[in-house]
Amino acid sequence: AIMANVGFPNELPGLFGDKLIRLGAYHTAKAFLDMPVNYTQTLGEDRLALGYHVYKTMPQKLPALVIDSGTFTTIDVIDAYGFRGGYIFPGVRRFYEIYGSSARLPDLSQTEFTLNEACALPHSTEEAILNAGQIYWNGVFKEIALAVGDIKNVVLTGGDAVKLEP
Repeated sequence: AIMANVGFPNELPGLFGDKLIRLGAYHTAKAFLDMPVNYTQTLGEDRLALGYHVYKTMPQKLPALVIDSGTFTTIDVIDAYGFRGGYIFPGVRRFYEIYGSSARLPDLSQTEFTLNEACALPHSTEEAILNAGQIYWNGVFKEIALAVGDIKNVVLTGGDAVKLEP
């Protein structure tokens, strides 16, 4: 079994014991296996594994943005020089969940939505929250595009990837 430990306890160590391969063991100060890494040892094993997959299987499509959208959304840059760095944002659902955990605003994290360009000026609390998310994510992607420059490919993964696809 190969395990990327992202912080949640699970039963794999007990089930596999010595046969469990921990990906973090292959991350040195400057590399993960044969991929150069420009990031400290704090880089999560899930990001290492996904970045390595893109680096090894899509060399003709680099540089790439690798976006993993779940509880948190990570956006990393992989290019011919390996894992260059990246960002960690609250996940799409987490963004909307925050509203319901403070003040007296609705938690819209379970609402079915996809992120597109924000529509006209909102006229209800629900529209105001949903449109805020659209503006937030569009701004994130525009800023990253400006900072990173030429990207040939975007790889989306994770439970909320389809919400970010537009």
